[in-house]
Amino acid sequence: MAVREADELLSEAERQELLDIEAALTRIAVGQFGRCERCGGAMGRHRLRAIPEARFCMTCSALGR
Repeated sequence: MAVREADELLSEAERQELLDIEAALTRIAVGQFGRCERCGGAMGRHRLRAIPEARFCMTCSALGR
């Protein structure tokens, strides 16, 4: 199955999850993984274990995007 065909079978939520994972891999590559994109603070081990692709710490996540 071609990548384009596989992409068409994904739901919008699945596409977004893949984008989030790719963004997390980029943060790993540039040394920013584990840091909140909003406040710059540490995300915390438990947060990253629960949602490895998370972009925001719990506090910033509660504030909304």
